[in-house]
Amino acid sequence: MRFFRIFLASCLLPGAMIAQQYPFFRPPPEDPKNKVTVSYRHMMPVDVTFSNLGSIPFRDPVQTGSAGQFQGRDYNDGFVWLDTTYGIGIETDGLTSYFGYRRAEQVEDNQLFLHQHASASEGRGFSDDADGGGWEIAVTRELPRWENVSWTIALGFNHFTIEDSGGFTATLLRRRDVYDFGDLPIPPAIPSSASGVRGYRGTQTRMQPGPDSPGRPQPLAPVDPVHDAFIELPPVPGGVEGRGRWELSSTFYTIRTGPLYDWNPWRGLHLQVGAGLASVFYHGDFFADESFRVGENERSFFFGTERNSEWLLGGYVDVNIAYRVSDRVGVFGGAQYQTTGDFRGRNGERQVTVDMGGTLFITVGMSIRF
Repeated sequence: MRFFRIFLASCLLPGAMIAQQYPFFRPPPEDPKNKVTVSYRHMMPVDVTFSNLGSIPFRDPVQTGSAGQFQGRDYNDGFVWLDTTYGIGIETDGLTSYFGYRRAEQVEDNQLFLHQHASASEGRGFSDDADGGGWEIAVTRELPRWENVSWTIALGFNHFTIEDSGGFTATLLRRRDVYDFGDLPIPPAIPSSASGVRGYRGTQTRMQPGPDSPGRPQPLAPVDPVHDAFIELPPVPGGVEGRGRWELSSTFYTIRTGPLYDWNPWRGLHLQVGAGLASVFYHGDFFADESFRVGENERSFFFGTERNSEWLLGGYVDVNIAYRVSDRVGVFGGAQYQTTGDFRGRNGERQVTVDMGGTLFITVGMSIRF
């Protein structure tokens, strides 16, 4: 028995010494099962459609101060404000000397007609293509029971901006307020080249105090209109020839997950094919700047941005060619086809639609196994 132990030790000892001195005799390490990939992800052009352009709403004529106090009313062709000549917010017996209008035909039977203009879209729109870059990070884990098959979870984002400008035709909408001067005289209209109501109001000539009203400028006008609500006038189809600029700034985040098949036809070269589910959180800032004029200086406009967000669901298929530079590092490039629902955003009555039903991405990146 003792002889057997000595014999066994004499056989194993040289092998242990050789293995320690020459590491290449050790068994090869297990191939890493996990992989992280980082890639640049360029979205090929998608169709973006803007529609219902040229819808400029009526503006509230009532103007208030910083403390919320009533100051007056603004219109496209005039204004009626509380007196500011001898102090802001002066009002005496419902009359004011701080008023103005543009055209002589606004006066009839000693009544002053002041108007507001708006427009209703007649369906004007346009379509264009947009593309944009982005990044994606993915984690892949090999499935032990399926040879050459792994499972991927990826998170990516892309961004693009599209804008356009041009003219539009719309239906003119009109409404008016009536101010009854009674026995008060109405002075002639004061012409103005200013493009906005506030600029026009600033050109109002100050009247000197009259002999029958010491300390008060003349003439006077009623502060409030006759009616509690506007009088709506018939619309005029095609009565608006306006111009505008529209822009959509988009950022969307993609979460996708599904199986990945890896085929190794030659040494470090790999062909990878994957498919699965895709979910997109789409955020779009829809900006619009539209305006039109009635006559020379009576301008109506809309200027603003509305934010829209939406979840889109669908699937994807991707194909990559990869090359393993070392046991742990690789590079790859390929294409990904993704289909989800369309994104739809609004800004007032305006609409924008991004066709996400068939989006193609070109990817290039690197991977690290661990």
